Formats: sequence, C-alpha cells, structure tokens
Amino acid sequence: SVSDPDGDTTTVNYDWRLNGTSIAVLNLPMTAPFNNGSRNLTFDMSSYNHSAVLGDGTTTPTFNTSGIYGGSYAFDGLNDFINISDSASLRPSQISIEFWINVAKFATSRIMQKGNLTSAWTISSDGFSTNSTISFAIFNGSWESINATANLTLNKWTHIAITYNASKNVSIYVNGTLNASKLFTKNLISQVGSTLTIG
Repeated sequence: SVSDPDGDTTTVNYDWRLNGTSIAVLNLPMTAPFNNGSRNLTFDMSSYNHSAVLGDGTTTPTFNTSGIYGGSYAFDGLNDFINISDSASLRPSQISIEFWINVAKFATSRIMQKGNLTSAWTISSDGFSTNSTISFAIFNGSWESINATANLTLNKWTHIAITYNASKNVSIYVNGTLNASKLFTKNLISQVGSTLTIG
C-alpha cells in the first residue's frame, strides 16, 4: 500500500515495461498541471517522456480531481487541447488506444487526432442532440471511417478501446466488449512533424 506522511491523497500510476522500455508509447494518467516555467504540462508516465502541453498559452482544459482513477480534464469543445509533439514513437503502423470519456452533452467533437488538414487519423464523438457514438477515421483526400453502435451516456464514464492492426482491421470496444469492427483499405497515417492532439 502507499501512504503520504501528511495524509495527502495518493494515486499509484502503473507503466508496464519490457526490458526497461514502456509497452505503451504514451501513458497519460491525466495528472494535475505542472508548470515548468514556460508552459503547463501533464505528465507522460512512459519511458518515452513525451511533453503533453496543456493548451496554447491562452486557454487550457480544466483539471478535475474526479475521474475513474485519479484526475481528469474537461474540454470546452472549442479551443481546449492537450498537444504532444511528434516523434518516431508516435508514428506506428498499428495502434491500440484506450481512454475513459464522460460527456456533458451530445455533440460532434474531436477527441484525438494525429495529422493535419491533408492527411490524418482521428477519433471523434459523432452525435446530435439526442445521442453520440465513438468513431475512428482516416483521411488522405477522402474519408474512411467506422462508428460504434453503442451510444455514450451523459454524465457517465465509458471506457473506449480502439485498435488498428497489421491487416488494417479496426475494432472499437465499449466497456470491454467488442462493439464494431471493419476492414479498412487505407493505411494508418503517420505524418512526420504533426502534433498529436487531444481535445
């Protein structure tokens, strides 16, 4: 067990490693903001030590102590972001991404993107006033996408996992259960120099 001599709340963050290298190339437990003198960061717990920068210097997502495990960040759906600079480790040919999400209203909003206006992969919540689902898409002149069939629930945490494997098969898992799967024709976009954006 872990305890603090002053009685402060503690959280244990795990990072699974093989021969000293993290299995996950990005491990963001959404820690409280840390200012390094020039910008606010939330820590990447992986051995890759990516800098996850909160906002653009004028607006930032809001940190909350409430989350499934530790903290979380609230995004306004307009200009709140977490930006992770490009590196070779963030340009894989296959991906597995998982996260917890809690939506306050149904809308179409970007959750995560790697790429730019000409080519990118994105994860979004696609919705209207009455429901929203999770989607994964690749764009390189035209779109190819897949949508989960399960709707998100307002003000409730939902676990999402998305995989893109060597066969170009994309699967979306909702709360640990396979919800949707599709064989893509497009390769996973790996734009050199493009920021990985959350929010």
